Amino acid sequence: MNIHMCQTELARAEAHHIVATDHQYVSPTNGQPLRGLIQDHVVMGVLLTKRDTFLTKAEYMQILYCAGIDLGCKRSVCSIPPAILKPQRLWTGKQVISTLLLHLHRDASELNIQATTKTPSSAWRGKTSHSDHAEAIVDEAQVVVIAGEMLSGVLDKSALGATEFGLMHCVNEVLGGEATGQLLTQFGRLLTGYQQMHGFTCGIADLLITPEADEMRMSLVQQSEDLGMAAAFKCIARPAPVDRAMAREQLCREIRGLVAADSFDAARVGGVLDGQLKSMLMPHASKISASCLPGGQAVPFPRNQFALMTSTGAKGSVVNFSQISAMLGQQELEGRRVPLSPSGCTAPCFAPFELTARAGGYITDRFLTGVQPPEFYFHCMAGREGLVDTAVKTSRSGYLQRCLIKHLEPLVVAYDGSVRSSADGAVVQFVSGEDLLDPTRIKFLSSPSLYAMNADVFLKKWSRLGSADCVGSSAAMGQFERRHQALNSNQQPPQAGYHFGETSIGFVDQVGKLYRASVEKFSGRPAVNAARWREIMLHKYQSALQQPGESVGLLAAQSVGEPSTQMTLNTFHHAGRGEANVTLGIPRMREIIMVASQQPSTPLMTLPLRKEDSADLAVAATELASRLRRVTFSDLLQHVRAEESLRRGKGAEAGSRQVRRCIHLTLHVVAHSGVKDADIESAFETQFLQLFKVAMRRHARVSSSSHARAGEAIFQRERKSSSRGLSNAEERGVGDMDTGQQTADDGDEAEARQQRSNAAFEEPDHEDLATLRRGYSVNAPIPGGLSDSEADEAEDEPAEENELAADGQRAAEDDGDDDSDPNRNALKESLLNEHLVDFGRTPHQDTLHAGVLELWVQCEMPMTVSRMLYVPLIEELARDVHVKSTPGIRSAAVKASTGKSNEGHAVQTEGVNFEALAVFADVIDLAQVQSNHVHAVLKFYGVEAARAAIVNEIRSVFGVYGISVDARHLGLIADFMTHEGTYKALNRHGMHSEPSPLLKMSFETTMGVLTEACLLGDADRLSTPSGSIILGRPPQCGTGAFELHTQFARGDAES
Repeated sequence: MNIHMCQTELARAEAHHIVATDHQYVSPTNGQPLRGLIQDHVVMGVLLTKRDTFLTKAEYMQILYCAGIDLGCKRSVCSIPPAILKPQRLWTGKQVISTLLLHLHRDASELNIQATTKTPSSAWRGKTSHSDHAEAIVDEAQVVVIAGEMLSGVLDKSALGATEFGLMHCVNEVLGGEATGQLLTQFGRLLTGYQQMHGFTCGIADLLITPEADEMRMSLVQQSEDLGMAAAFKCIARPAPVDRAMAREQLCREIRGLVAADSFDAARVGGVLDGQLKSMLMPHASKISASCLPGGQAVPFPRNQFALMTSTGAKGSVVNFSQISAMLGQQELEGRRVPLSPSGCTAPCFAPFELTARAGGYITDRFLTGVQPPEFYFHCMAGREGLVDTAVKTSRSGYLQRCLIKHLEPLVVAYDGSVRSSADGAVVQFVSGEDLLDPTRIKFLSSPSLYAMNADVFLKKWSRLGSADCVGSSAAMGQFERRHQALNSNQQPPQAGYHFGETSIGFVDQVGKLYRASVEKFSGRPAVNAARWREIMLHKYQSALQQPGESVGLLAAQSVGEPSTQMTLNTFHHAGRGEANVTLGIPRMREIIMVASQQPSTPLMTLPLRKEDSADLAVAATELASRLRRVTFSDLLQHVRAEESLRRGKGAEAGSRQVRRCIHLTLHVVAHSGVKDADIESAFETQFLQLFKVAMRRHARVSSSSHARAGEAIFQRERKSSSRGLSNAEERGVGDMDTGQQTADDGDEAEARQQRSNAAFEEPDHEDLATLRRGYSVNAPIPGGLSDSEADEAEDEPAEENELAADGQRAAEDDGDDDSDPNRNALKESLLNEHLVDFGRTPHQDTLHAGVLELWVQCEMPMTVSRMLYVPLIEELARDVHVKSTPGIRSAAVKASTGKSNEGHAVQTEGVNFEALAVFADVIDLAQVQSNHVHAVLKFYGVEAARAAIVNEIRSVFGVYGISVDARHLGLIADFMTHEGTYKALNRHGMHSEPSPLLKMSFETTMGVLTEACLLGDADRLSTPSGSIILGRPPQCGTGAFELHTQFARGDAES
């Protein structure tokens, strides 16, 4: 614990106000309540105020005494007449609350409140089937206070807790903070005393459900067992069989057929299966929970103590009740179902690649009757993930908040309503928050029915006083008025926003609409006079303005930094859909705020379509996505066949052999992809062959230098046995060194080293030769990357590789339709060398090869070069060859309409290229294009668009977790990051532009900043909070934003 010893009277006065909890009821960041009662107090509040609670006079008086109703108040207590007179005088629990409210404040008799409760109306209905009785008890779901008396509702979490628009929040808005603090204290004492009288406990009986509900639960559980197989057949677009025993065998046959046809993408089908199964299981889980709760409880609410806790918000939630009495449900890890292990199992007790919902983490057991070991393991995995995320992300979110606070701490509200930096006076916002309103005081401005119901209380608070009631001299007041009238209004114009009547036009229009819509229809009560209504709302608007000196920068930093600790996910994947993965959580916040990344990890564009022709939006979106989507050589590559033959060399290489390998590439082009044969041939010649030639030359260079000695031995052996023929050479093998000759000067050590070098490069045996003759299969495993030697070689020749890649890219951007012989011959001559000897296209006239384009390439390698795996190399190079692409865009998918009136079909692209969108201006609504690439938006659209993109991105990151941050705080952060005309990162590099050396030293690299400031003679005006605190001065914000001067009399000054 920390203790703060105030050293001055100013510090003591400020600390007195800071610790005054009556004036700290709402949060300074978002205006939500901070104080409230919890747990046992909430349960007792519901039990006391429910309809069938009656108290005798002794109990009524005892509870009021426990509340300490006379504590700190000189007003006498007036008891309320009993609700029941015969046969015994009884008071209701609501009358106890009414007594406290009427005794609370002198204006409490005019208090009118309508607020909702946490307890749903369905909990009060239970099993009741009579409609009149069901309608009668619905009123318990709404707290109604008229003229200070509580008429309906119960005091649950919404009324007693820290909940906005609840009973306590409304009391704070109408009667003030002191009355709210006193009422909370009295409620705490009262409910504690009532618990001592009533008691509260929970048992196993509260967790049981009826036999009928349990039978329905088991029936729904059995129905969910077949959903896994049904989802699998749905993913491959095949009808599911009726016979469960034959389903797995039929599914295996269907998948084998798709694999044989090269139309089965395991990665895509896995994501689709995950999404399909989750979407099919979710309704079943909801039905199982609804069949048990609340109608299936053996002990109904409110006598069910466990349901009383969860429904009223005292402790836990309905999810906890459902896990105990119904089922645990689907367990998820990072938004996905339980992943498969390398063996294909989620747990050892399940078969590899089992498709049942239970194997994927769908737990139908419950805690009440026990959980089986596999389900318990899955549940622990999900729980541990949350703990690990909390531990790992705490440091990152803490540093993110520190960066925000240190950069934004100089920002304060000036007297003209603008937001300026106290370091150098730079204007960040011309109007604070764009409307000058304080987020902590505007909660009820958007729904001002509370002001209408309590108009008399507010008007009485703001009524004018007569001259006889005023304190002070009327002569001094008259002198002040004369001086004020003498001022020249042209020299000092009134400050916008701070004068009564200067109100936002939009707010005035909203007030008029709300007056006509809600005030005149308020429960049949007489409507408030329009002039009085306008006066009330103008007063509330005036009091909701931000005051000069407010540290809005610190509030904005805290508003974003504090909820960032609740974000746990790193990425979000749209399971079962083709949309791109999105970086979320702390990593995305670091990209936006701390790094200001010029290359975000997942750049996206959302392209809304024009709505002129809404009937064809789906077709237009599909066509647009197809035109923007990148098509690579790998997408079209259907099959690769490698054939190897051995032949003698010619000329000077006579007696040696070169390996000749003919590779035929068969490509299948989908009809709707829009790819022409000419485009494929152009990409094959201008891009693929360039990369292939570089790879062969690199392999030849590395292999020749490392195995020159082994190659020389092979050459000598082949020269001696050349007359025996090729077939005998294949059977004997070139790696047999027993009959080989070595030079006389080689010793035993050299011979052993040579044999070790040749051991790994022996010729293939009979099985290997048969495999070579048959050709490689397209499903051959692809190596994970280059070897160490290849990586070293790649570092030696980056310029050559980049030059060839650039040439291929430039050639790919041409039309590809120029088939003139001189150009093709020149291209062919430039590609051919000692390794790549020929290439071309095999024409087909029969219908068997319709739609298939067969390309071939022939290369030669000397025997001094080790054998090369061509098929994996071709498949790897094919991924980097673009047959059809839009620069900067990797993929595109259609986002279907969500059914809302303001949203329609759109195309989401992975990658950003605003220049390319001009071609599609007739289809895309260019004014509504959105992107998460802030640097690209800044470069293409300007700084205001970049500012809006920052706000949208931060809001979308929080929106995934259901976190709401006021737009005024987000706008201030975005304005600060862009007010210099660039996209400024909030890190140590962005801190260099700050003029205060002490502020920079308080952040990071203290010695470096201090040394630079001393060398350059930088001055610090001590205008920033950090600079002021370092030297013990009050910061120039808040109460330190102004100075107070007192004029002493001459005699007082001398004394």
